[in-house]
Amino acid sequence: MDLLLAILALLAGQILIGLLHCGVSYLYGKSKGASVYVFTCLFFRWERDNYNTEAPGKIRFSVTRLNQLFPTILMYSRTVSPEEIRKHQKTGMITYSILAALFLIGGIAVAMLLPTPTWSLILKYALGGGFLYFLNMAYFAGKAVRKATGLMAKVQEIREAMLKNDVSLLPNPAFAYEEYSKAALGDRLTYLTLFYRYAEIRNDLMAMAEAANAMTKLGTATLTESGHFHLDACLFSYYSFRQKDPALAQKYYMHSKKAIDWDSDCNGRRKLAYYAYYIQQDRELAGKYLEEGIRALSVEDPRMTRIERDLEERMLLYLKSQLDG
Repeated sequence: MDLLLAILALLAGQILIGLLHCGVSYLYGKSKGASVYVFTCLFFRWERDNYNTEAPGKIRFSVTRLNQLFPTILMYSRTVSPEEIRKHQKTGMITYSILAALFLIGGIAVAMLLPTPTWSLILKYALGGGFLYFLNMAYFAGKAVRKATGLMAKVQEIREAMLKNDVSLLPNPAFAYEEYSKAALGDRLTYLTLFYRYAEIRNDLMAMAEAANAMTKLGTATLTESGHFHLDACLFSYYSFRQKDPALAQKYYMHSKKAIDWDSDCNGRRKLAYYAYYIQQDRELAGKYLEEGIRALSVEDPRMTRIERDLEERMLLYLKSQLDG
């Protein structure tokens, strides 16, 4: 019984402190002109849909597989400079470290001073949940401000290259096998999906095959809902067109069907259009997704670079030529 109470108190502490922190982050971000794009907690997700034709920017709600044990909020702003973001991350790292220490001290104090065993247990582990939450936030804030090393240095190189506007100027990096073998699961997934995207922009079929092959061998048991979606979206797209395999395309599509169907940007609609045309052989459905993808090209999305948008336009227009032919 005590073990169950401890686990529940630990979880409740993380969630309650996380909700409070997300609220403060929202108010701070809003004061800087930022908008909420995603808010998640446990099995629940709220996401801004700028691609909704009837109500652009409408927040939509969904129930998903487990995202993570504590709330997170993601905000974007075109007016905040990278220098300001980096400064905010440095301040956050220090602040989160101090808060983690205070919650740890509070938990120890409760364990020593509160005489009632049950309430001492509950409060101690609730404070422990707060400690774990801010320790996690301090870790990721510190990771963001530190100079990237290993596989994440390769990720940074690709991200910087993707800011170029001319495909002919893009470098042609080899797959980072050595760094990949030493990296954690989350970093591996980030690298694979970005490496695949970068190869797609350059139309490098060998590099796409390397990334897809590594994705199929990735252990996914501990991935979040978002992680599963990014992996499945890449693979169902790859097996729909680059290496046509109806069984594998359907497998990865069905595994994250709800999230893939809801992905309304030009990239998400393009992938569905190709799947409908080449795998389902449904020209009418492919045409529907194609039209939605072309409309989505005109929506401003700070998460997408110009060179990515150019890729999507080329891919959509290619499929249009197939449907019109």
